[in-house]
Amino acid sequence: MTAPTKDRDAIRNRWRERLKRVDSHITQAFVHRHIWQSVRDEIVRVNPTSDGQFVESCTRVYAESIMLTIRRLADTDDNTDSLWALWAAIRANNECATRADYIASAVALVEPHDAASAAAQSDRHFTESFGTGSHVDRDKIDLYQASLANDAERVKVFVDTRIAHLDPMVDHPAAQSIDLGEIHGA
Repeated sequence: MTAPTKDRDAIRNRWRERLKRVDSHITQAFVHRHIWQSVRDEIVRVNPTSDGQFVESCTRVYAESIMLTIRRLADTDDNTDSLWALWAAIRANNECATRADYIASAVALVEPHDAASAAAQSDRHFTESFGTGSHVDRDKIDLYQASLANDAERVKVFVDTRIAHLDPMVDHPAAQSIDLGEIHGA
C-alpha cells in the first residue's frame, strides 16, 4: 500500500510522534542500565563484604524493567507505540520514507557550515540501514522486524523459564535466576 501524495506529510508526522515514544523507551532502558551499574559498583566499593541481598534485589528490578521494555518494543499490536508497529507502518507506506526526507531531517539539525557533512553522513547511513533506493526497502524492514521478534521471543522464553515459574516460597537469589548477558543481548 502506498498512501496518496496528499497524505504523506500526515503519515510522516504520525511516524515522528511514534518514534519519539519509541526513542524514549530505548533511552530509559539505557539510563536504567547505567543506574543499575552505578549502584552495583558503588555498593561493592563502599561495602565489599556485604551479603549481596540489596544488589540482588536491585538487579532483579532492573532486569524485569529491561525485559518489559523489550516486550513493549516488540508488541505487534498496531495501536501500540512499539518499534514493531512503527516498522510495520513504514513498511506499509515505504514510499513515504524517502532518502531525501531522511537527509533533509539530518541537515535541519545542524549549522549551515555542517550541512554538507551531515548530508553525506545521513545519505551513507540511509544506505547502510534502509537500502540503496530512494525510499526504505521493505526487505530491510522485514529483517528488522524478524530480529526484534527473535529478541522478544528470547526474552519471553527467559521470563517463562527463569522468572515467571519460580516457586515464590523458595529463595531464588537473582544472581542464580537472571543472566544479564542474555538480557543485554536482547
